[in-house]
Amino acid sequence: MKVWSTTLDEVIVYPIPAALYLAKNLLQCYIFAYVDAPGYQILKNLNIISTQEKF
Repeated sequence: MKVWSTTLDEVIVYPIPAALYLAKNLLQCYIFAYVDAPGYQILKNLNIISTQEKF
């Protein structure tokens, strides 16, 4: 029988992306409250284009 075990170093990395994802979602909700739908969609498309240019 195999026992699954993890170390603290393996577990500690998961809250960092989760916190960034949470901040991103909260920021999107805040922006959407002040921007109309077409303006928000343009901002999202610019995000995709800028990500493409980085990589």
